Amino acid sequence: MQRHFEMTVREKDGSVLHPSYVGEVGEDAERFLRGFFGLDNPDVESYEIHEVYYCCICGKRVEGHPHNAAPLRDGVCCDECNYKKVIPQRLKNI
Repeated sequence: MQRHFEMTVREKDGSVLHPSYVGEVGEDAERFLRGFFGLDNPDVESYEIHEVYYCCICGKRVEGHPHNAAPLRDGVCCDECNYKKVIPQRLKNI
């Protein structure tokens, strides 16, 4: 399964980079990304890694906390689809 990550990398010379990665990462995503982008390099002062999610119902980028889209779909959904579509369907299924 492909996953999407965005990073903020601060280098010791003051540079700030914003690389991203979309693809397979395996079980330990952070370890993979550290190796792929050389985040363990002595020139790197600090880094932050954030996984990016997209709603499997409407396709919009999920801001904040993703929600389980079941029973409508496998995957995650945005707040709007959760409140307007997923929760009503769950209530109907009870």
